[in-house]
Amino acid sequence: MSGPYNFRSVYMNIGVLLVECKACNRRVALGREDGLPIWQGNMEPIKSKRLKCRCGCIEARSYIPGSQDQVDYFLAGDPVGTMRKAR
Repeated sequence: MSGPYNFRSVYMNIGVLLVECKACNRRVALGREDGLPIWQGNMEPIKSKRLKCRCGCIEARSYIPGSQDQVDYFLAGDPVGTMRKAR
């Protein structure tokens, strides 16, 4: 399922955005403490925030997890499965 998700969507789940670089496949879990504008009233689309990987690539896949288990599996390299694609 994909759609025009915003940072409120991230807040309403567990407050974490999962990002995977399209070039090097590096995966990271980002939250409010990483500088993302995740709060209840923020209707800014996720795709409006340009995320840049350490390899220099600005193209990334992002997902909104529904549980901490999904975050752990994502960071371990498991397939995405049923998570919502944010971009």
